[in-house]
Amino acid sequence: MARLLKPGGLLYLFEEHPISWVFDTESSEVKTDPGYGGYFADAAYSSQGWTPQYIGDLNRPKEEQAVKYERQWKLGDVMNALIEAGLGVERFEEHPDRFWNDFPNMPDEEADRFPHTYSLLARKP
Repeated sequence: MARLLKPGGLLYLFEEHPISWVFDTESSEVKTDPGYGGYFADAAYSSQGWTPQYIGDLNRPKEEQAVKYERQWKLGDVMNALIEAGLGVERFEEHPDRFWNDFPNMPDEEADRFPHTYSLLARKP
């Protein structure tokens, strides 16, 4: 992104918070998901199937869906990439807002105890 910005140009990012990867999306309480390896896991995670809350009902069993590969980027990874690209971070916020119903079985009062998204504003000098 840095090379696409003019001097003084702004980058605004609104993204899923990486802490949401830590929790079991099917649980009715705040519980870690042992499949993802924790917040500091760097390896790509592969699995089959998408949750209906995210992509809709595909009317096919998970075993028949394509393998998906995911990797989380810790907040430090994102911030350091911006710094290394020469961008100045001017604002950073964490939000309870969700992109989708990623915890369909969890009461809102439980899910709202941790951030689901974050935003940042960075400027090219």
